Amino acid sequence: MGEGQVAGTFLERLHQWILPPWLRPVAYPIPAISGFEGQTVTVLEIVDEQDAATAASRLAEYFVDMGQPELAAAAGQALRRYPADLGAVLAQAEVAIAAGDPAATAAAVNLLLRRIAGGADQALPWDERVGLAIVLAQTQHVDLARARLAACLADIDAEKLRSLSTNSLYHLQVLLRALRLEIADAGFRVLALTLLPADLRMRLSK
Repeated sequence: MGEGQVAGTFLERLHQWILPPWLRPVAYPIPAISGFEGQTVTVLEIVDEQDAATAASRLAEYFVDMGQPELAAAAGQALRRYPADLGAVLAQAEVAIAAGDPAATAAAVNLLLRRIAGGADQALPWDERVGLAIVLAQTQHVDLARARLAACLADIDAEKLRSLSTNSLYHLQVLLRALRLEIADAGFRVLALTLLPADLRMRLSK
């Protein structure tokens, strides 16, 4: 890229994480490669236009997955504008868990529990339903997590597996083992493993 004027441009907005509603950040940790230490890459996916709550939720989840706590905290604050959006509440819980904030975690999870009691989570996208199961398990609501994870497994496919971030895919497989559940299709089981970086596959094999 050249070194022209950046102020006021689309590139500046990207640098400030002010994304248009048709872009979604995709968490992609760079593998350790000699000579590229300290390098970063930002992957953006073109998606159907998202509403403001969904876009804010996806951004918060991205910062959690990429291990950027300050940006995740700021995104979590922004999510408070959307108390009626279940995906936004879920993302708040994920931010709070990553930050190790018990009070914020309890507040977000209590709100989640009230909302999902009426079945609101059935309308969530598949990857967020997986995320919900993970959050419920992490906060000791194991029976609720099991039921939701089993429902996710019932309609799993390759595209849905690929929709998960690396972090979510890893925690999905940890949770499957903890709850003694399994992806029924052998091909999808293999895919779920091969989509993970080598170091995370090694962790699962221990």
